[in-house]
Amino acid sequence: MLVRMLGPFEVSGEDGPVVVAGGSQRTVLALLALHAGRPVGAAALADALWPEGPPVSARNSLQSHVARLRATIGARASIALTPAGYCLGVPRAGVDVLRFEDLLRDGALTEAVALWRGPALPEFAGEPFCGVAERLAGLHREALADLVRAGGPVDRLRVVVADDPCWERGATVLAAALPRGEGLEVLRRHADAVVDRLGIDPSEDVRLPLAIELLVRGGRTSAARHRTLRAVVEWSFGLLDPAARQVLTRLSAFAGAFTVAQAEAVVAADGVAAALAALVDRSLVVRHEPGRFRLLETIRAYAASLLGDDRAELHRRHADVMLAAARRLDRAFRGPGQADAVRELDALLPDLRLAVLRGAGPGGLAAALYRYGYRCQQYEVLAWGRSAGNQPDARAAAATHAWGRGDLAEARAFAAGFDSDAIHEVLGDVALVSCDAPTALAHYRAMGTEPVHRVSGLVGEALVLAWSGRVAEAVAAAESAVDLAASTGNPGARAEALYGLGEALGDSDPERALALLAEAAELAATVDERLFRGAAETAAVAIGSRHGDPAAALSAFRDVLAMWRRVGNDTLRAAALRNLVVLLVRVGADETAVLVDAALPPADVYPAEQAGLDRARAAAGERLGADRVAALRRRGALLPAARVHDEASRAIDAALSRMAG
Repeated sequence: MLVRMLGPFEVSGEDGPVVVAGGSQRTVLALLALHAGRPVGAAALADALWPEGPPVSARNSLQSHVARLRATIGARASIALTPAGYCLGVPRAGVDVLRFEDLLRDGALTEAVALWRGPALPEFAGEPFCGVAERLAGLHREALADLVRAGGPVDRLRVVVADDPCWERGATVLAAALPRGEGLEVLRRHADAVVDRLGIDPSEDVRLPLAIELLVRGGRTSAARHRTLRAVVEWSFGLLDPAARQVLTRLSAFAGAFTVAQAEAVVAADGVAAALAALVDRSLVVRHEPGRFRLLETIRAYAASLLGDDRAELHRRHADVMLAAARRLDRAFRGPGQADAVRELDALLPDLRLAVLRGAGPGGLAAALYRYGYRCQQYEVLAWGRSAGNQPDARAAAATHAWGRGDLAEARAFAAGFDSDAIHEVLGDVALVSCDAPTALAHYRAMGTEPVHRVSGLVGEALVLAWSGRVAEAVAAAESAVDLAASTGNPGARAEALYGLGEALGDSDPERALALLAEAAELAATVDERLFRGAAETAAVAIGSRHGDPAAALSAFRDVLAMWRRVGNDTLRAAALRNLVVLLVRVGADETAVLVDAALPPADVYPAEQAGLDRARAAAGERLGADRVAALRRRGALLPAARVHDEASRAIDAALSRMAG
């Protein structure tokens, strides 16, 4: 079944269009389709159906709408009731909105924008549809701009810019893609619209940057363009007084955006703020966002070429500023302002990376950024600890990098002989996945120099206890973590604690566990904590595969596997695949289950997980026969990681199609 919402709402199956007549049924189907295989709670469905407040009979009415919808779509797709809500059993590729997002993530811009037939979700006026439609419209127009920048056709972007002439990026991208005269006219219309409609001056990005862009993309030969471009930049530099020229030259130390305070510390000269303002007026420095500035790459490269004997000292000051910023943001990362800290750290990565490449000691940066690298799964940042000397948290970063790559022996070697909460955390994680419960408990219980670290220790303790069958103790530890996390105000700590409690309750109270895990994943996503978002989603899928609808679990599994593949955590990807083996056998995909099982590296597992794997292997073996199992295991043992992921994804799609009829 295909649900299309990028334009008029349409549903179709293999035998043609499917007419969903009632407005309430269309609302239910649209919201379920936006979640494609993930459960939607009854409360969320009620809010969408009755935005002014649900009637007393809301539950019965919702059940009636779902029943009619099931009758309408028939065997084309299942609507299952799980402990966490209703779930539509369609793959992401069967919903044009989700297909659009996946194609964007994969860089398939042409195919993505081709899915649009008009405004998104036009018939659904209430929430959450309005917010979704607004977000999709933004993604769509940015994709059109990216497509034009990559040399694609300009017609669609021209229409969008005409509808919203105040959109600066659309105007500048379109102008750069058009002949000189047309491009300048687009920018003139943009400037007029900004003044007339918004009452503000146009951005500085619409002066010198335009001239440079038009020169770069003009019709001259490459050599001629280069000479003319350099002449424009040289001429602009020639108009500066010596003090402004010095400031601009030293600002080339930055790879990305910077604040006035950072500029003053790196440039180390008098009158930096005034010179910066003058450079902005001349469009040699552009405003990146409120309070932050940047150089265009062409100007930065030219300015860097003018550096003299002070280059090494300039780069040292830049490295010092980056280390100070990393330490400040690490403190903020642990508090209520974590979301802002993550955004700043993400924006700072180009300069942090440049400081490391220039030979600045990576130890301080790796130590300061351990928590960001671990929880946001930034493996490049964690890798900086591999050559960082003897700072404990830098060694923890290196050990965590090895843990995520599946090399537990190297992780232990990096951490051995050092002591800090971060060291105890990674050694606890290594022991946890090695099924060494006593060692894991010892390390997790040693964490506690500050509240957010104690939360992590309590959650680690809860996981060990839960997976060892000591459920009551696990729940008690996790509930303590939830209480402590709430007192910190730190979103990441709260998400981690909710995840721990969800894991602890997974088999004794699956309905509550799924609700806790959904809340944990949602909260972790607000601060880009990919570790605990992925862990919560993985746990929810595992619980769903044991206690819920297998179709919903299969659909969610594909997203979880893709997420672990993107972030590069081989250890947790392998754990998710072990859960998938059991589910594949449950739905009859025995051959792929055996292939995946054979392809996974040897790993210690806890008794309950081992029992589930043993039962799945026995069931698959009985149905396939010993010779077929042996052949599949030989083939599976040779599969590279990418092929394992592809085989699993194909099996999931085939099983979902088979289950949908």
